[in-house]
Amino acid sequence: MGALTFGFMGSTSLTITKVAFNGASNSTANTIILSIKNTGTKTVTVGSIKINGILATIDNGANTTTLTYTTSGTTATGTVQVDNVGWLNGNPYQFNLYDTSGNGIGSYQSTAPGP
Repeated sequence: MGALTFGFMGSTSLTITKVAFNGASNSTANTIILSIKNTGTKTVTVGSIKINGILATIDNGANTTTLTYTTSGTTATGTVQVDNVGWLNGNPYQFNLYDTSGNGIGSYQSTAPGP
């Protein structure tokens, strides 16, 4: 009888550790800053972010539409700016992160600050 072996393939997972709502309520020029930590064991690239089900524009300061988090046995933390979301004071916002293949890799909910 042969032996059965298992190998750990690693995991891709991101955690949003902080959300900052910048700008004024109901302004299309306002932004949301997400602080994201790679809590998995593999390198992962954020291909898209949806806020309350709507695709958001990613701005990581390098004029690219993706954000890559690498791991080398440790976790990496980065910040992404989500532009032109028009958030409103007191409203809840669901953030869903997807890799470049469209697979969910993280989710978080936060409420915009009151007036």
